[in-house]
Amino acid sequence: MGRSRRWGSVYYHEKRKQWHARAGDKERTFVGWFDSESAANAAVEEARTFHRHQLKANGPGASLVMFGRAWLDREEIRGTRRGIKQDRSRFERHIASAPFAEWPIAAIEQRDIQRWIREVAAAPPRDRAGRASSGRDARP
Repeated sequence: MGRSRRWGSVYYHEKRKQWHARAGDKERTFVGWFDSESAANAAVEEARTFHRHQLKANGPGASLVMFGRAWLDREEIRGTRRGIKQDRSRFERHIASAPFAEWPIAAIEQRDIQRWIREVAAAPPRDRAGRASSGRDARP
């Protein structure tokens, strides 16, 4: 039985006196510079876990929740999106609680979304704690 190839790479850079780490994905993504080999290897392993999560979230059976959370993770890592904390909060509050959130994306149909929108629009307004509210702001 053959040995499996190691995912990612770590090597010592003489000039910088640091360890260089790359992921084992198709793009060989740069993971970072580290002061110890063990820290570099740990970072490569973390990148591998993240990569597996991305593959699972983007596969054919990915649920809306899996895909959405993976997309938010990618946006946060890219660092180009402001308000990612609020985006996550909105996603968890509104989308992740939808009746079809755990379904595979391919199984969600337009009528499912339209029905959900009608139900949400007809429901009484709720405050941040989830309690029914009057719909008016209590502040003067």
